[in-house]
Amino acid sequence: MIVNLRRAGEADADAVADVWLRSRAEAMPWLAVVHTPEEVRAWVGEHLIPGAGTWVAVVDERVVGVAAIAEGWLEQLYVLPEAQGHGVGRSLLDVAKEHSGGHLRLHVFRRNTRAQRFYASAGFVVTGGTEGDNEEGEPDLVMTWRPDGEPEDGLPA
Repeated sequence: MIVNLRRAGEADADAVADVWLRSRAEAMPWLAVVHTPEEVRAWVGEHLIPGAGTWVAVVDERVVGVAAIAEGWLEQLYVLPEAQGHGVGRSLLDVAKEHSGGHLRLHVFRRNTRAQRFYASAGFVVTGGTEGDNEEGEPDLVMTWRPDGEPEDGLPA
């Protein structure tokens, strides 16, 4: 599988929304659905693509993954289920690290142990968490990556 990475553009909005919706539904069927597909599509087109450093992974001219970074945070990273296990997520994570400004943090749901293992294998460590301070009301963890492997205590939460 040859994966090409590029910045997302307006024309990618529907494909990015599809990746986001399908990935969340299949990987986290227990997660509360708080927005309709139409609301997600509007958010992707109006906020995610223009508002963040958003990258897409493309295979055979099809968007199969997305990563968005903003101000040292990995805001989104999703890969279509059929494209998982082929290095797509790792490639997107590497681009996010490269454009992170020296550190990268993310929120991951506590019940999403598969994602936690993925991020830990890429050098992220747990540095905090919440009891559900998100739209879904789901407890989460904050994981942090630094190039030197040491999380910095003074990073803002």
